[in-house]
Amino acid sequence: MNAVTLDQFTAMERARAWAARHNLTVYKTAYKVAQSVPHIELHFVTPQVAKRHLDLIAQLSAEIGLPVTYATEPKPAYMSEMLASILPPSWNVSKSHSLMKEAGQFVIKAFGAANLPRQEVEDVRAKFAEMTGYMLVVHEA
Repeated sequence: MNAVTLDQFTAMERARAWAARHNLTVYKTAYKVAQSVPHIELHFVTPQVAKRHLDLIAQLSAEIGLPVTYATEPKPAYMSEMLASILPPSWNVSKSHSLMKEAGQFVIKAFGAANLPRQEVEDVRAKFAEMTGYMLVVHEA
């Protein structure tokens, strides 16, 4: 079935509804024109998360009749919020962090990092990787 191309406002509204229907967190939808070709750009927390949903993104594109891409820049502030939501209360983490895009790493500093329970650190790393597609690196503050 070929979809009729929608106007930009309807296409963006459908993209937001699509994200909700698939229980995906999309922080922003944008209507863009590149080389005279209109498309919708979805902003996930990271491009790695977006890549997990390429099949669904293709389905959305067919549904709205426009190409759909995703933002290539991660959202460090949202990554920090996600991390804060999974950190055990006992971790004393510095407010600053470093994003190493090329390496796919999110680096934090924790006071007493060497004394953190190994399994707890691994559990947090696994959950963070699941949420963001980035590897969490913990250094001593």
